[in-house]
Amino acid sequence: MTEFIDTHFHFDFIKDELARHQLIQACDDAKIKVIAQTVLPTQYTLLKGMYPIDVALGFHPWYIENEQQVAQELKSFLKELPTTHFIGEIGLDFAPNRLQQVEQKLQVDTFSRIIQMIRDYEQVHQHSFVVSIHTVRSASVVLDILEKFQLYQSKSQVIFHYFNGTSDELMRHVRHGGWLSIHPNMLHTKKGRAYIKQVPINRLLLETDLPKPEQDTNEIVTQYPQVINQLLEQLTELLGVDVRPIFLENQTQLYRYLS
Repeated sequence: MTEFIDTHFHFDFIKDELARHQLIQACDDAKIKVIAQTVLPTQYTLLKGMYPIDVALGFHPWYIENEQQVAQELKSFLKELPTTHFIGEIGLDFAPNRLQQVEQKLQVDTFSRIIQMIRDYEQVHQHSFVVSIHTVRSASVVLDILEKFQLYQSKSQVIFHYFNGTSDELMRHVRHGGWLSIHPNMLHTKKGRAYIKQVPINRLLLETDLPKPEQDTNEIVTQYPQVINQLLEQLTELLGVDVRPIFLENQTQLYRYLS
């Protein structure tokens, strides 16, 4: 594998068709591959197969509306499971402003049903997944659900994306064989740098979580490849070792589980 993989990129946030194709070309030129996270199963359905990229099947907690909407979206989620090896973005968000929009119980019920669907489908069809999870102020509950449905004991691989929980929660995830994808912002905080050093280097992956909301499409197309290169350079400096061959090997190890 010669391409670096951005394990968490929101391709569907780019609305301009020309910009989408320009970004794909820029990634090809820079030897970068993106895993395009989605925020709703119905959006995944619209995006899959349209472009030469890997699209993840997601249901982001910010986009949960009510029980009726959840039922419809989960119906789409189950229907689309056979069409991908990538799941994301899914998870929980217990930040106060988010709980005002989506109550905790509905989030937990939705996430639990998603994990159960993944586990049930995997067991019946021997079909494994790479799962990217949002864990804002909720990592302990996320871990409880993953443990309850024994997702860590499966062939599927679990990534905590842009993690900002506690050290104990992070290491509980790592002890289960979990992965951490490193957002560039983690390098700008003491806590983020400590977590990058704390996790075994063979469990680390790259991510950008781009584009940012309302980010100029021309800016993302022209600057995106440099973001990955800068992230690799900063990680090399922080960890005191050339991380490029290590991250290439990590990617190989992660995606070899897919079947």
